[in-house]
This record gives sequence, structure tokens and C-alpha cells, in this order.
Amino acid sequence: MENNNNVENNETKVMDPAEIQKNKVKEITDKLETGIKELFDSEKYVTWLNTMSKFHEYSLNNTILIAMQRPDATMVAGYTQWQKDFERNVNKGEKAIRILAWNPYKEKVERDKLDPETHEPVRDENGNTVKEVTEVQRPSYKVVNVFDVSQTDGKELPRLGVSELEGSVKNFDIFFEALKRTCPVPMAFEDIQGSAKGYFHQKDQRIAIQSGMSEIQTIKTAIHEMVHQKLHSVEQEAGQKAKYEEKAQTRSEKEVEAESVAYTVCQHFGIDTSDYSFGYVAGWSAGKEMAELKASLLTIRRAAASMIDDIEGHIKEIDLERIESMTSEEAAERLAVKLDNFAYDTDPYSYNDAIDDREQALEGLKHDLITGDKSLEGVEDFLKGVIEADCLESPEAGVLLGELAAFKERYLEPEKAVEASQEATKATITFYVAECMEFPSYGEYHETDNLKDAFEILDTIPPQRLNAVTGIGFVIHDENSAIDNGQYPLVQGGQIQYEAINMVDYYKESPLVQGAVSECEAILKEREATMDSVKDVAAAKSEKPSKDEQRPTKKSILADLKEKKAIVEATKAAAVAPAVAKAKEAQIC
Repeated sequence: MENNNNVENNETKVMDPAEIQKNKVKEITDKLETGIKELFDSEKYVTWLNTMSKFHEYSLNNTILIAMQRPDATMVAGYTQWQKDFERNVNKGEKAIRILAWNPYKEKVERDKLDPETHEPVRDENGNTVKEVTEVQRPSYKVVNVFDVSQTDGKELPRLGVSELEGSVKNFDIFFEALKRTCPVPMAFEDIQGSAKGYFHQKDQRIAIQSGMSEIQTIKTAIHEMVHQKLHSVEQEAGQKAKYEEKAQTRSEKEVEAESVAYTVCQHFGIDTSDYSFGYVAGWSAGKEMAELKASLLTIRRAAASMIDDIEGHIKEIDLERIESMTSEEAAERLAVKLDNFAYDTDPYSYNDAIDDREQALEGLKHDLITGDKSLEGVEDFLKGVIEADCLESPEAGVLLGELAAFKERYLEPEKAVEASQEATKATITFYVAECMEFPSYGEYHETDNLKDAFEILDTIPPQRLNAVTGIGFVIHDENSAIDNGQYPLVQGGQIQYEAINMVDYYKESPLVQGAVSECEAILKEREATMDSVKDVAAAKSEKPSKDEQRPTKKSILADLKEKKAIVEATKAAAVAPAVAKAKEAQIC
């Protein structure tokens, strides 16, 4: 499908979602038709056709009788025919399927002789009707026994496609649950005897799926049987016949419809069943003209579009239910992982160019989901772009867009967004004092949650003991951030590390870090004022006294300075002692 990039009147033409869906379904069914045509031209089809031509085409009544006795029957033949035409034998103890076979008989009857030209009764010379004895065929039926291929053993029959699909389906549990909710009749797994992978039981109104199959085969088979229920149940057929006065469909037509819809629906959700579906549809087609497929294309497309809408709706419903049972953090982590994986799988080269640390990016996405960050708009635009590109990843992008909408609806309503944001910003900050800021674990090291204590502890560390830069650093404790518990310098050599702090956006915008910077500025300013005051006092007292002043003892200027220095140091030691004791106590603990 081509994107319409024409601009008229400065406005971009936007296609209706329903029209996009319709075009996409048509594109898939066109692909189905092309794939089957190619299969018809293969040697494999010629071999298969030679074998299948030996099977009898049963009447509608017999088809119903077969379905009632053995719903999983696929290819049926008589006991002797299995041996003669297919080199297979009926297994011992198998119960026969009883159907009606045409068995006319001849009888001699007397009737009026008719003139071959006028078709009037011939009369004799006396005017009486001439009689004659003729042999007529009387219609009659007899009960015969037939057996399904699953009840036989022997030479392998040729196949047009693979016998069973292999592979997994993303979010299989959610997808299968969505199918069960879409289906109006019960659907369950069974141990079906024979080769059938599933069946719709007309009488019991239920669907059985063979247990133990691969995820992709299970999904395909479930949709196939759901189509039989949707289009071919007795009630549906009766309604269609009454409405359109059409003759009943043959089994070939029904199987072509069911598998074509299953292929289309699976393809929409990124599940490729072509290896199985092409052969299946070709096998039930009467010839290369594909009359059954072409006659049913409109029905197939309508049924597929309807089922796709129902399935997508139930997937969103299930996601919303699962999200509602989670905490905001659990739901955010789950969705973040899915979005991150999808972005990587869709375009790993662009992802690697844009993301240096995938773990950090994942944490950031989780944080954005919890807080309802505006960056989520970019995520939505990315998913919408993938959907509009109409590629293999488009169906999954649609599912993820629905999950994101459900998450926002559940957790990011205005009042809940505020609560989530407050919860997410419950980060804390602590400080450390290191004798060596380059290698904090080398030399003396203390931790504290009080910045004033940190400065007082710093005063006790000899600045040149290790020939290293002493200082104070901080640690942010934030589980929602990739920098959780990381050490970072705050003050080194008596200088606040403005440049280093502002290089990291988180620190530059963090109220905790910027609050610590402001507190540092106030502490340093206070300490500077204190030192200036001490210097002034010392200078004033060291001046020479006037003659009028009486001094009890005459001291030298040097002695006076030493005395003042001792007083200052004693005062400082008394103030620092409690902080040092507290830090040492924390280290011992």
C-alpha cells in the first residue's frame, strides 16, 4: 500500500481508518490468490491432483452424515478403495462411518405403449390402449461403510503444503484468550483422534482444537474453526439461504472460505501461515480458475475485517484488565520492556545509533511512563508511523499503541499523574567527605546526610597528607534513575564544582542537587565571614596600647598572636568534635 504524501491547500490528506483496514485486507487476499496460482503451476500440484481425483465427491446429505459421526474427517473412502487406489489399510478395530450410497434397481412393469412421434397412447383396431412390458430403474439407497484417512495406515498421501506449521506467537496467551472471547461458542483443547487439527461440532455448538500443536498452528486452526462457526453453522446457512435464495454451499467452498479468512486474519497480526494455507486452499479448489475463492472474496474480506476488529478489541480489553491488577510501577516496567524490545526489533541499527546504554534507556522510559512525561508523545508518534508504514511490524505497533492508551487511561488521569509524579520524585541525597576525591575509598572517608557536618569533618582532615585533593561529594538515591547511588563531586579544593554538576542534565535540574549547591554557597559565605571577623579581632588586639591604658603584663606581639591562634583553634575543635564523633560512630556501625 502506498502512502499518500500529496499536499492540497497546505493540508495532508488523512485516510479513514476503516478505509485503511479495507485496503489492507484486500492486499492480503490478493497475496493469497497470487500464492495459490503459483502453486497450481507447480509439479507438486499435478501429483496431488492425480491422487485426489480418486476421492469421491459426496452429496450434501452424506457430508452432513460424515460430520455428525466424525467431525474431524478430512478424506473419506471405502474399505476396498483405500487398499486399491491408495495402498493404505483400515486400522483394526476402527468404527466405520455409515453413509447412503446410490443403489437403484430395475423392475419390469406393464404400461401404455406410446407413439414415438406423437407420444400419444397407441390403440388397437378395437380402440383399446395397447400395453407393453418395459424395464424401468427405481431409485434406491443403501447404507455403506467408509473410513477417514486418519483411520488408515500405509503409503503417505501427497501434500500441497506442510502438514503442520511450526513456530511461536508473540503474547500467545493473550491472543488465544482474545480468540476465545471473540468466539460465541465454547472452544477447548482435545486429544482428537486422527489427522484433524480441529473441528466445529454443529450439534453441540462447540469448537475443539487438537492439543499439543505449535502456537502458530493452534492460532491458525482456532480461527479456521471460528470461521466455520461464523459462516457455516446450520443457523447461518439457513438464514443466508432464506435471504438470498441461494443453494447450499459445497464443502469445498466452505473450506476455501474458512482457510482464506484464517490466513487473512493471521497475516494481519503478523503470523505467516502461507506454507500451510496456500496448499490447503488449492487443495479444496476445483481447479486453477479458483472459482470457489473468487466467488467468496467479498465474504472472505468482510468476515476477516469483522474478526480483526473483534480480536483487537478483546486484546485491548485483556491488557486493560491486566494493567488494572498491577501497581503503576509494575505496569510501567512491563510496558517499557515491550516498547523497548519492539523499538529494537523494528530497527536495530537506528536503535543502536540513538541509544548508548540500553539499560539506562529502559529505566528512563519506565520513569517517563510513571510520571506521564511529554516524551510519551514521541513514543506514540513512533508507533503511529510504524502502523502507517503498513509493514510486518504494523499489527504489533497497533497493539502496543492500545496498551499505551490503556496505561495512560488507568494511571495517568490528572490526579493520578500528580500522585505518580510525587511518588517517582521521592529521591534523597547524602554526602561523603573524602581525603582523596579522585579515589574516595583511598584514605579517610566519611558519610553524612548533613552538609554542615560534612564541612566540619573536612576541616579535620590534613589537606596534604596524601598529596591528594580533599573535598565533599554527594550521592543521589533514586530507584527510577540510572544514576542511582552514584558518587559525584560537590566541593573540591574549597571550590563548588559548578561546571561538572551542570554537565549532567539530571543534576542540573534536580532540586536536591541544586539545593545542596545553594547550601554550600551559604556555608562557604558564612565561613568566609567568620574568618574575616577572627582576623579583625586578632588585628585589633595586636595593636600597640595607648599610654593612658594600664597593662598588667607586657607581652610581645609574637606571644599575643600565638595566644589568639590557640583560642581560635580551641573554639574550632570544640565545634567540630560532635560531628567527628557522629561520623566515627556511623563507620563503626
